[in-house]
Amino acid sequence: MILDGKKTADKIKAKLIERVAALSKQNIVPKLAIYWVGDDSASQVYIEQKQKMATAIGAECEVRKYEGDVKLEKLLSDIGSDNQDNAVHGIIVQLPLPDQLDKNQLIQAIDPAKDVDGLHAVNQWKLLSGQPGLVPATAKGIMTLLADNEIDLAGKKAVMVGRSNLVGLPTALSALNRNATVTICHSYSKNLPGECQLADILITAIGQPGLITAEYVKARAVVIDVGITRTDDGISGDVDFAAVKDKVAAITPVPGGIGPMTVVSLWDNLLEAIEK
Repeated sequence: MILDGKKTADKIKAKLIERVAALSKQNIVPKLAIYWVGDDSASQVYIEQKQKMATAIGAECEVRKYEGDVKLEKLLSDIGSDNQDNAVHGIIVQLPLPDQLDKNQLIQAIDPAKDVDGLHAVNQWKLLSGQPGLVPATAKGIMTLLADNEIDLAGKKAVMVGRSNLVGLPTALSALNRNATVTICHSYSKNLPGECQLADILITAIGQPGLITAEYVKARAVVIDVGITRTDDGISGDVDFAAVKDKVAAITPVPGGIGPMTVVSLWDNLLEAIEK
């Protein structure tokens, strides 16, 4: 089974449109503020995707653009203003940032109730302790896609390859909160193929094109490929899709798998923040 992220994302998008329409009747227009520093080309692509989705569902996406040499104090002051502005419902700091800026200081300056990226310590603690809160969009999207395809994690062995705060750790915790037995692998892990072969559900987010071959997966496993890398041959995931797809029970394509789920999950977080 191909886990079609676009198909599931389209269903969620339809529900988002309904929720935005309901909010508009209360004179509320959902608004996301994006802080973009510098001119990273990948960031521009991601921001444009968010803006496109905002237009599609009837929300607002306002980009706060800064030169790469902007002072930390200026960003903190502007985030503080958005924290106090009731017309702004969500705030994200687009990563990566220039080296001279402390991303953690900026993220922790965001009001946790407006932290739709789910990176503030308050929201991370809620995820760690199994409490409802704003979950990073990619992790949320993965769990939603699995649920939409009736793939239950309870009692399953889940292996997460990657341990970033944005994807790996929140995804592993989300799986744990759904009663999976979870192993997290990373660059220091011994015998990565052996660890991956134990997985009923294998999730990878490391940005190494084609690393996960058929030898890494057991028969009838579920494979979620979050990796996305631009190569000379186009967009590539972490998984050798052609070699793996006939061995497993279900797999996400790249592109068209987790990418669309991440975008709609971000906006789902924004509406959740408003509704709460």
